[in-house]
Amino acid sequence: MIHFNKLLVGVSVAGLFEKRMRALIWFVFIFLCSICSGEAATLYVDKDSHGGRCSDSNPGSIAKPLCTIQKAQEKGKVGDTFLIRKGIYEITSPIKPKSGQTWKVYEYESVTILGDSAKFVFQLHEVENVIIAGFVLDGAQKHGIYAFNSKNISVLDSIVTDWNKSNEDYRHGIMYSACIGGRIAHNEIYGGNPDSSGGHRTIGGIVMGGSHSHSLYTGGTLVENNYVHGNQVAKGIWADVRSGSPNYPGGKHIWQNNIVKNVTYQGLRIETGSSAIMRNNIVIGAGRHGIGLRACTNIDGTQIINNVVYKPKWFGLYIAETKKCAGAKSKNLMVKNNIFYLSNRYNALVVQENSANDSANVFTHNLFFNTKGVAPICWRQPFGSGSLRCQTSKGAVEYSHRQLDSFHSDNSGSGSIWANPLFTDPDNNEFQLKRGSPGCNAGEGGVNMGAYTDTGCGEE
Repeated sequence: MIHFNKLLVGVSVAGLFEKRMRALIWFVFIFLCSICSGEAATLYVDKDSHGGRCSDSNPGSIAKPLCTIQKAQEKGKVGDTFLIRKGIYEITSPIKPKSGQTWKVYEYESVTILGDSAKFVFQLHEVENVIIAGFVLDGAQKHGIYAFNSKNISVLDSIVTDWNKSNEDYRHGIMYSACIGGRIAHNEIYGGNPDSSGGHRTIGGIVMGGSHSHSLYTGGTLVENNYVHGNQVAKGIWADVRSGSPNYPGGKHIWQNNIVKNVTYQGLRIETGSSAIMRNNIVIGAGRHGIGLRACTNIDGTQIINNVVYKPKWFGLYIAETKKCAGAKSKNLMVKNNIFYLSNRYNALVVQENSANDSANVFTHNLFFNTKGVAPICWRQPFGSGSLRCQTSKGAVEYSHRQLDSFHSDNSGSGSIWANPLFTDPDNNEFQLKRGSPGCNAGEGGVNMGAYTDTGCGEE
């Protein structure tokens, strides 16, 4: 036991002052102990009184629930859990979780939060270990969910739609800015652009970005099993401003098992010093490139493994550089076991000159196919050419489907093939390989090419 009275030994003070000091010290001690021993609470919000008549004067139990999310926020403290019962809840200002809080739907009920008048639906600022799960988040003036300078934020099993009511650039469904760790999983994201023509090229579905102004960077976020779709999203999953860089806290992002369909620009996008491990993703019908890398600051260590890119409007994979950023490139890049299926007049793989000249980049065991018969690879494309065509007159090298072995001999890797991959049913998003597909067991290490490494190919 701590003897606080020893703190006063040897101090020459009047008796009254000593008594007051003793009282003050014991008050602080008791207060701190109450914090240390305090237990997190569970608060119920039930506006339609399914489990008991709601009132914002209630304690927030399941039998005596609160009526409004706003009151739950006011009552909540660090580490609390909020269970929201079925109904449609309208908010006019963002929900701002504290560290350690969990906000989720009660027992798989249907809960919609309307945020048309709110800047964001959820806003997380310098907090950690927060979980948001199970909601339909419909509407927001800016981002649907915005987290800044926070750690281990998880967004799970939710639908995020119809954000960006303010009709501005750089407004995203889920935005992590200067955040470390966390998980974004099993969500559906669509409808972030009020201009149905896709005019806002800067609207992202799931976006992870650093903050130059605060010298803070985002890293180590797991993004998996999400479905991002529709022509009101420009870039499906996007990392920018040294986000996921191996040189900053958090390290690389992991993007896996996601489906991105019919977005207006790139399905998966890495730029300005960012990096990610992209594996087992499917990108369908991207309005420009299926996967795009754009180096202004070097992109270091990105891995693009066992993905499917199906019928993009332009390139399957575009590894680009910015002319104004002299010498920038993608380096230590691994591209293997992917399937690029095109039906257009463009190359499947286009690599600009700085990245093409980096001998540490490896391209191996990829399957290419284009129903128009266009050469699959354009190598050393001059940056700043402004052309979608391979600029062979300016030093680019175009490899036809008969020259894949030559490509590997000249550069890196082996085992790439040109063939129809024989997907099971691509019109219905079934991209497993049929029995007899040339991609079966043809990837590096004997795995299947494409997003399904150990299933399909006639196997049960």
